[in-house]
Amino acid sequence: MSESTSTHIGSSGSVHSGSGPQTNNYYTGPPPKEAQEKSPRKVAEDELRWLHAHFVHPDGFNQAYDVLDRHGMVLLDGKPGSGRGTAARILLRSMSGPSPIQELPLEREEEDSRSLLDPDAVAHDDRLLLDLSTANERLWAGVQTELSPFRQAIKDMRAGLVIILPTLLSGSDDRLTPALGDLRRSISRAPGMEMDIVKRHLRSSGLDPTMTELAPAKMKEYLVQAPSLSRVAKFAQFLCEAAGRGGTFSEWCSEALAGALRSPEQAARQFGTLRKGADRALLVTTAMLHGARADAVHRAAELLLGGEPPDSVRTLLRRRALSERLAGIEAEITAGDRVRFTGLGLDGAVRTHIWRDFPDLREPLRVWAGRAVSLPELTDTDRDRLVDRLAEQCLVTQRPDDLLDLTKQWASAPRSDGPAFRAAAHALQHGLRSVPYGGRFRHQIYEWSTSDRLSTPLRRVLVDVCAADLSVSHPYAALVRLHHLARREGAGQEGREALWKLVQENHHLLRRMLVRLAWSTYRADPGIFLFLSGPGPLTDFAGRSHPLLAESAVRSNLTRCWSAVFRDLGAPQWSPPADAWLTAVCDSTPYADRFLDILVAACEQRGDRFGLLYRFAGEWAARRRPTEYRAAALPARILQKISAAQCDWNTSPRESTAP
Repeated sequence: MSESTSTHIGSSGSVHSGSGPQTNNYYTGPPPKEAQEKSPRKVAEDELRWLHAHFVHPDGFNQAYDVLDRHGMVLLDGKPGSGRGTAARILLRSMSGPSPIQELPLEREEEDSRSLLDPDAVAHDDRLLLDLSTANERLWAGVQTELSPFRQAIKDMRAGLVIILPTLLSGSDDRLTPALGDLRRSISRAPGMEMDIVKRHLRSSGLDPTMTELAPAKMKEYLVQAPSLSRVAKFAQFLCEAAGRGGTFSEWCSEALAGALRSPEQAARQFGTLRKGADRALLVTTAMLHGARADAVHRAAELLLGGEPPDSVRTLLRRRALSERLAGIEAEITAGDRVRFTGLGLDGAVRTHIWRDFPDLREPLRVWAGRAVSLPELTDTDRDRLVDRLAEQCLVTQRPDDLLDLTKQWASAPRSDGPAFRAAAHALQHGLRSVPYGGRFRHQIYEWSTSDRLSTPLRRVLVDVCAADLSVSHPYAALVRLHHLARREGAGQEGREALWKLVQENHHLLRRMLVRLAWSTYRADPGIFLFLSGPGPLTDFAGRSHPLLAESAVRSNLTRCWSAVFRDLGAPQWSPPADAWLTAVCDSTPYADRFLDILVAACEQRGDRFGLLYRFAGEWAARRRPTEYRAAALPARILQKISAAQCDWNTSPRESTAP
């Protein structure tokens, strides 16, 4: 749950600084190639950096920072519209550490999970956000009972946690335990904060922020009376957009104010003036494809009407020109051949009006969008916008299943690099970022990933979404789903590769992955373990005092995994990973000698396994160059460890089996 979910692409965008679910998607053109090639973590860092550049400190922010800095945790309070969601992210950004901000889910990852807040899930330098802004009393009470051990883990791991308190607690300590009362800090709108937000947006767009000194009275009045800071940010975005259309600052203010005040009722009146279905179809299509090329809007409007285009030139010549028809709905074709409404905010008002007041159109529009994303006249950016706008209306009208059904439809496309496949992934990403429905989408992805009847195309979509989006905000949730997908992918290995990349970049996730594999009974898991068992991450210090291999619990889990490998798989399958381990030993990698102890212990005192391991080591050494003395001595070292293990076994006290 969050007050803010924002996606920014381009040179300027929206900051959501208030209450209520909101998804802002402003596009000023396709992202540059280098941005498209960035890792998911880098994209998240860039978005957070952009948010910070547009953030204005509310009253109480510095006090909240002091508590977070001193205790590693703060309970953030405030009225709806005060910008709690944005402030929480900026607070966490102020903490040092390489970890991205992670959102704690309010649903259990597995059916056998014991609690919502798992202390073992906290890693060093984690930056965690728990948004309870819309939580009820029962959920809040449950969180409080689990918070004490979780808070201790935060302290031990030098991590940071910001909890956005439920709105029902705003301004009251009645439902806070005494231990938590001192951690509570409130934020509120500071005097003049609204104009500061506008100035920051202007500066970000390359405009002179001092122009606000000439702001008309109506603009100032609107900003002061705006019900939330998100409305202020929306006005600032409209102001920057109006500047791009030309005119004076006063004209920009008038256009931006008209856009900010535009309502679905105004769109309804405009819709009512259109009597022909073709004109109404053009209005709806323009709202859904606002900013797309004129040809794309025209084709999409024809698709919505469902009729075949006439093949008679005489008939075509009798039609009104597209520009004339667009003028009839208060739209125009720009110099760049893009279609837009002449008034700011009209596209959103039309979409809201259609979905709110024409329930019977929701299904036909969903079907239309399912086909429209494949129109060749659309760019990838146009398609992403269409999916975002459709997703927004599906979720606002409480119909998440419409979006999930579309995802399955798009994922059935024959080409995994086609527009429909892209739309499927984008729809899921939008759902995951939704405040009220993010948990619903995470749960559905979990259900799909555990299904043995999942189609190959949908599996690929899920792998992409988990690896590119979920892995940043909810890394353990991504790990769980990728693990299930890897278990069921058959001949492919997209899931394994995504899982490998995820755990290679995060030693804490690798530790948790080894626990899952060590205690698993799935037949596919020994093979997955071998895929993930490279020596590098196990011996890498990664800025810590010791590598994972130095931890006894990790070595114990590695032993259990290798025992399952020796039991279920043949030498041709486990030889390459074992080869890599022996190579690490001979390279004198720190702690690498423990690899030999693990392999010997995994033999479980079985003579056939001891013999197989010793024979493999001998063949491995024979393939090395004669000058590699460490390699030549390795079989003898393994034999020595085998003898020591047998000796320990024979001399250790064991429970007698005598009667």
